[in-house]
Amino acid sequence: MKKLIKLEFEEFLGTFGFSRKLDGVYIKIHESIVHNITFELGSIGFTCAVAMQPLYIKDHVETTVLHLTFGNRLSRFNTVQKEWWSYDEPMKGIAEIKELLSKNGLPWAS
Repeated sequence: MKKLIKLEFEEFLGTFGFSRKLDGVYIKIHESIVHNITFELGSIGFTCAVAMQPLYIKDHVETTVLHLTFGNRLSRFNTVQKEWWSYDEPMKGIAEIKELLSKNGLPWAS
């Protein structure tokens, strides 16, 4: 499944400026904000999460790293969608994830 995700999403996400950092993890850095798309492989299927967070925030005394992440599983942006997509029909799940990314997950990454 990792190879299929790489095959289907590396070029697709690359057109939006994302690059693959690990298996199933794609990032884009824009104006000190990290945009992250992560594919999770579970025992019942696969899912996708999107998030963004600042690289750092400067304190008046020192540089402080804060863990401010905004995001969630992609399926939660559209409540009628599934939480996990089945391994039985991976291409159907990939098509639905691409559609949800295009509608809800990638506009914030422009």
